[in-house]
Amino acid sequence: MRRRRRQDARAAELLPQVISQSYLERLGSKPLLTFSATPEDESLLLKRAFDFTMALVALVVLSPLLLVLALLVKLTSHGPILFSQTRCGLGGRRFTLYKFRSMRADADLLRMNWRH
Repeated sequence: MRRRRRQDARAAELLPQVISQSYLERLGSKPLLTFSATPEDESLLLKRAFDFTMALVALVVLSPLLLVLALLVKLTSHGPILFSQTRCGLGGRRFTLYKFRSMRADADLLRMNWRH
């Protein structure tokens, strides 16, 4: 008995959702279907300006609270007020993260000793 081939039309779950744009390109004689979710027009610049403005407003509004937190950290423990750590972002780009210290100043060194 021969098996019949069956074709199913299903939604491709691996393909990007509606928010992306698709382009048909060629690599030599091979067709390529390229997806891009990054806007390529002035909307990206507008979003950057909006993000920067809102961050600046939030910093000004929250600055009294941030000052109180900094004083509390300094008064309750020795060491720096801020903790800094290098992390990897989008595309492997490294950046330095700063946050209020909530643990001992030498917590990273102590953690290494606990493992051994």
